[in-house]
Amino acid sequence: MSLKNLESKISLINKYIQLNIIKSHGEILHNAVPENDLFASIIDDMKAFNVLPDEPKISLKPVIDGLKTLQEMELNMRKKFDSTMEAFRTIRDEQSNPQISLESIITDLESFNEIQKKR
Repeated sequence: MSLKNLESKISLINKYIQLNIIKSHGEILHNAVPENDLFASIIDDMKAFNVLPDEPKISLKPVIDGLKTLQEMELNMRKKFDSTMEAFRTIRDEQSNPQISLESIITDLESFNEIQKKR
């Protein structure tokens, strides 16, 4: 329960007690306060209690914007990571199944060189 809520309820209870004292012709705490003013005061308290503020005192907009920025950075990092992983997979595949090895190139060049010498 908020402090405003509690204070409003206490104020309403005190005014109700004062009104009952006036109605029962007992000891009056406030002689100068007529009954209508007490009702008006109770109504004002009830209106003040039920009024919603125009803007919240604490805005979550900066937190939301920060989280959106963080989400965007995470998405960009994930894309970079995925492209890096794809490049590693491509390199691994090429190394495991080379179409032309250095050894075969050397052998072919040596045989080509021998043919050239014979001419």
